[in-house]
Amino acid sequence: MDVFNNISSFVVVYGLMSLFSWSLYTVTVSQTPNIERAFGLSSAESGWLLTIWEIGYVLCSLVASYFGPRAHAPRVMALATILTGISGFVFALPHFVAYKDSNTESGKGNGSLDDMARIDFCVNQVSVDNDSELATLSEDTGETMQFSRKTLAYVLFNIGMILQGVSKAPCYPYSSQYVDDNGDKKKTGFYVGAISSIAIFGLALGYGVGSGVGNIYVTLQDTDLEPTDTRYIGAWWLAFIGVGAFSVLMSVPLFKFPRRMKSFQDTEQKKEQRKIPTNLKTEMRQVVKTLLSVAQSPVYTITLIAACVQIVSLSCFHGFVPKYMTTQFSVTPWKVNIILGVSSILAFSIGCLVGGVLTTRWKMSPFRNVLMIIVMSIIVLLFLIINTFMGCSQQDIFNVPGNDMAATNCDCSTTEFLPICGEDDRNYFSPCHAGCINGTSKIFSNCSAIPGGDAKIGLCSTDCKTMLPYCIVTFLMNMIDAVGSIPTFLVFLRAAGEKNKSLALGLSAAATALLGWLPGPVLGGKIVDSTCMFWNTASTAAKYCSFYNIESLRFKIHLLMIGLRSLSILILCLALFKARKLKRWSYEDQMKGTEEIQGQPMVSPGEKEKNHDY
Repeated sequence: MDVFNNISSFVVVYGLMSLFSWSLYTVTVSQTPNIERAFGLSSAESGWLLTIWEIGYVLCSLVASYFGPRAHAPRVMALATILTGISGFVFALPHFVAYKDSNTESGKGNGSLDDMARIDFCVNQVSVDNDSELATLSEDTGETMQFSRKTLAYVLFNIGMILQGVSKAPCYPYSSQYVDDNGDKKKTGFYVGAISSIAIFGLALGYGVGSGVGNIYVTLQDTDLEPTDTRYIGAWWLAFIGVGAFSVLMSVPLFKFPRRMKSFQDTEQKKEQRKIPTNLKTEMRQVVKTLLSVAQSPVYTITLIAACVQIVSLSCFHGFVPKYMTTQFSVTPWKVNIILGVSSILAFSIGCLVGGVLTTRWKMSPFRNVLMIIVMSIIVLLFLIINTFMGCSQQDIFNVPGNDMAATNCDCSTTEFLPICGEDDRNYFSPCHAGCINGTSKIFSNCSAIPGGDAKIGLCSTDCKTMLPYCIVTFLMNMIDAVGSIPTFLVFLRAAGEKNKSLALGLSAAATALLGWLPGPVLGGKIVDSTCMFWNTASTAAKYCSFYNIESLRFKIHLLMIGLRSLSILILCLALFKARKLKRWSYEDQMKGTEEIQGQPMVSPGEKEKNHDY
């Protein structure tokens, strides 16, 4: 048997390719906190980076989908994966051309970082006044240089993400159509579920890689800084170089697959493809005509609108999950990435497999498809409500600048938030604001504002025990959401008819990207920023948040998700109403040679119908 002429082989190879391709996204998510610290980005700005790739995706997805029936799908997907690898290299480039570590200038001779150089202790006001003008000038110059570096880095980040979006555009419609055209149509849901299950490991791989590089300092030098330190930056750029390289390598086997597998070659289809006009004007008219035909399906259109709302609910939070868990439960970033990686593997893989098996074994009529989506969405909504109350209490910070300065004899001109935990189990804004006179990079002594006078770096530990229940509920929620993704995909694949399925998939991908994934991260980033209590501007010209009001963050983000998910369920109920009389999809009637659909004359796919009720 020819290995490259078998649909099962394609499922495995394409799934493995997607493993590395999709891991690039979770690498970006996992490294967002490090990138924010390295270049002084706000959550709204980093949220835009998680959004901008959708623009490249939308620009190319409809065109790629329309030309799908004529393209050599495996080769196009292989080239797209190479572009994915290149986008990873571009995303890593800012580290080499725009990043400057503030500790490097104070580095020790042995190559380690002098972490004490950036700790401000309590100093008498008089001792620093003489050099105030020079210090101000130096600070202004440094801020200008840092702003230029940030701008250059941000431009490169945007270019890298746009390239990543362009590379993803053909993969979803081409892979789905290739499976549907070269395999048993009754098993399409199963094959797509299998591909999704393999690809989901990419999400875990991205978090795993992110966890690994998170334990390496950004400059690859030795440092005494702990990952929980607000000054610590992980070697985020290593992850993008590694995943990018493997993406390029894994694209090679796809070039071996044929345009059409031998057992499914169709001479008539080839003749039809040769008749397709090549004139650009004619092509565009045909695209518009086909899009209008696809949009005439009420079940398809209404389900697509509901999916867009549902994705906004998901995307507004998804990109900030590592930051949320780190701040909410006081867990180190590398541990959070491991937790998210493992839970992503299990939840989404099990969910996609279960969804694929259920839709294959059950006779999934249009009505049952939509009903299954609604049931899964309601369960997810209940889990979201539970998670709203799964969190920790806000920790108090003492001796905040301009508030309760107990160390009145200290000149604490810095605005850098460097929390320390005193012997009294209270958190203080920084060693200087706590009146600490001396200490090491981790232990401080002679702190006038702290009873006992001693403190250690970092926030005090809490007795909050809600992280495990939160992770369990989130795991179940993600698994159910993955189950519901398979019937949603089948609606997009079947509702618009056999001839239009490629463009229908492309339209659904473009619409969910433009109306769902595009606004979500920016909206979520603004919500995250609105809960920031302390903005750090000491080491970068542009501010980044170093401490959040975790209770406000928890309620704001979850209530937004609950509201959007509820709206999507209401919209799906309308789709269910439209699908209530349908017994089967249009392609099933075509295969059986049926002359009527629901009492209406049969027409060729792509033509308009006055009573288009599927």
